[in-house]
Amino acid sequence: KIGPVLVADEIREYVTKYGLLIANKEYFFEENLKGASYSMRPDPEDAWEFNEKGERGRLEVEEDDEGKYYRVKQNSLVYIRLQQCLRLPFYMIGRHNLTIKYVYQGLLLGTGPQVDPGWFGKIYIPLHNFTNRDVKIYLHKSFVSIDFVRTSHLILDKGIPSSRKDFIERYPEKRPIPESKTGNRTLSDYLKGATPTSFLQEFIPRIK
Repeated sequence: KIGPVLVADEIREYVTKYGLLIANKEYFFEENLKGASYSMRPDPEDAWEFNEKGERGRLEVEEDDEGKYYRVKQNSLVYIRLQQCLRLPFYMIGRHNLTIKYVYQGLLLGTGPQVDPGWFGKIYIPLHNFTNRDVKIYLHKSFVSIDFVRTSHLILDKGIPSSRKDFIERYPEKRPIPESKTGNRTLSDYLKGATPTSFLQEFIPRIK
C-alpha cells in the first residue's frame, strides 16, 4: 500500500468487504465518503447536556424546515454520540475533528484527535459553544470527519490470533485496549460521577 492515510476506495473496501472501520454498515453513507476521510453523523438518541447546577439531561431533538437537529446552546458544553460504530484493526488509528462548517460557526471539539488501534464502539464528542448564539447540529448531516491512518507494520511473531481476546492474551506488549474499555460504554462510564459544565454559564452572570 502507498501512503499511510486511507483514501476513499480503501475506506469503502474495508467497510463493505471486511466489516472494519465502520461496524454498523447500515450507517455507511456513500455521500459522506470524502477523498481521504469519512464524515459521521450524530446519534439521534444519545446526546446530553449539563445545566448550571450540574444536572444532566438529554438534548431534545428539535425540527425546522431544514430537518431535525440538536441545539447546542450558547456558552454551553454538550456530549453527542456518533451514529457510526467504529471498529479499527490493530494496525490503524483514527483521527477526528469537526467538519469545517461547524468550526466556522464557533464550535470547539473538546477531545483528543486519535482513536487507538483495536478500538471498537461508538465515541462521544464533547462540544463547546463559546459563542453568543445557539448552533444547530442537524441529524441527517455530517458533523465530525475522521481519517484512518496505518501504523507501522503489525508483526505477529507469536502466531495469528483467532479472536480479539486471543490477540490481547498473546500480545500484551503491544498494549491493546482492554475489552472492558471498548464496546457499548455509556457517558456515565466515562464521566465517573463528574458533572462538567461550561464555566461561561456562571461567569457571564457574574460579569453582568
